[in-house]
Amino acid sequence: MIHGALLAAPDQPQAGVLSGLYWTGRLIYEFVHHPLALLVISLMLAVAYGCAAIATKKGRNARVWGILGFLFSVVTLIVLLVLPSKRSPEQGADPGGAKVE
Repeated sequence: MIHGALLAAPDQPQAGVLSGLYWTGRLIYEFVHHPLALLVISLMLAVAYGCAAIATKKGRNARVWGILGFLFSVVTLIVLLVLPSKRSPEQGADPGGAKVE
């Protein structure tokens, strides 16, 4: 009984649990094979890398800002550009006060 419900064909009205997995897999397959998917993912990675680089220069956590840049794209980049630097006014000094060489 349960075996029949789990393995029911996706076109049946009560297809079972595996039907949802089938359609989720199908959706992922269609997205990955879409012509613009590679372009979109590449742009998201480029923005994430840019956010991480800018965050490092401003004395902020590069990993956090990189993840935010990947998830929220250009909005994160704009916010990061507007935020002031955490570094001290002296060049070459980090927020802890040690000189960077």
